[in-house]
Amino acid sequence: MHKPRIGITMDVGNRDEGRKTWELPADYPRSIVRAGGIPLVLPPTDDPALHQSMLDQIDGLLIPGGADLDPALYGQPTHDKTRLTDPDRQFFDLALLRAAQTRRMPVLGICLGCQVMNVARGGTLHQHLPDLPPPADATPLLHSRPGDRSNPHPLAITPDTLLASILPATAPLDANSRHHQAIDQIPPGLRISARAPDGTIEAIEDPTYPFWLAVQWHPENLAGSPHERLFQALVRAAAAFRDARPSAAARPTAAATR
Repeated sequence: MHKPRIGITMDVGNRDEGRKTWELPADYPRSIVRAGGIPLVLPPTDDPALHQSMLDQIDGLLIPGGADLDPALYGQPTHDKTRLTDPDRQFFDLALLRAAQTRRMPVLGICLGCQVMNVARGGTLHQHLPDLPPPADATPLLHSRPGDRSNPHPLAITPDTLLASILPATAPLDANSRHHQAIDQIPPGLRISARAPDGTIEAIEDPTYPFWLAVQWHPENLAGSPHERLFQALVRAAAAFRDARPSAAARPTAAATR
């Protein structure tokens, strides 16, 4: 039986002779390989039938980091510090996520992926964390430091959550923080599974799905640490999803799902 296949959506790269390019930092597929899965990169497309065909080929979905979502998605004007992600990628991430949810396919979101998963369900974002007033009962944090891609801060993991079953909820554990946006309001049905010391939401999950988890930090850059368990958990969930899904011969074709 094949190893679980994890689809990873791609980001926009620098233009090549005026042509759009797509790219993916190597740490994402390497993390999936170390976890025992097979990474498959998914270039954006606006074809719904192709979305279904892509999902037919994978057992789990990973939505990685990137630039900022269009705040029109959650009813806000654009902040002057917001740097919009490529619209093709934004459309694709949201469409593929919604299609994967329909199948109850395991999904892991990282950084921008975390924000995509919250907004797709009706949540909102803080567009620029430095604009927020400092917390009255906590030490202010800089969630992004120029030139420091590690920028550690402690995580407070919520007990009795999916995240707590993956990462040690009682042992000290740091996240690597490099984002200027974060979740503001979560929609009904989701729950917060981790916060930073200043109260910033660091992880969300949907307890009604077998595996629907999103983290604001970058576990793909923390090889050799407990954070690798996130990818191992995704691969295990993908294996269970693969084993429970219909055989390829019995699965509906992309044309039949339109």
